[in-house]
Amino acid sequence: IGDKDFAVQSIQAGNDGLGDIGGTIRITNVGTQAYTVTFTATFFANQNLSGQPLGSAEGSAESVAPGQTVTETMTSEDPMFSQSTYYYQFQVDSEF
Repeated sequence: IGDKDFAVQSIQAGNDGLGDIGGTIRITNVGTQAYTVTFTATFFANQNLSGQPLGSAEGSAESVAPGQTVTETMTSEDPMFSQSTYYYQFQVDSEF
């Protein structure tokens, strides 16, 4: 799963300690130049990513070199969902 010049290696959603969605994501720059990236992960209860989303979380990474994998924190103002099994859609919001 990926978007633009970034591929998701793993994602772990969890409570941020304030009752909202948080967690970590590992992404790899699969492009040919370094990028600073902002992204959104939208979580769903079903595998076909349809219906009302459970919520979403955002994150960013600075100066990720081609081929580099980074682990970043995601934050959200959406309340943490109760499902232990979830599916997600990853979207790059900006690369520069």
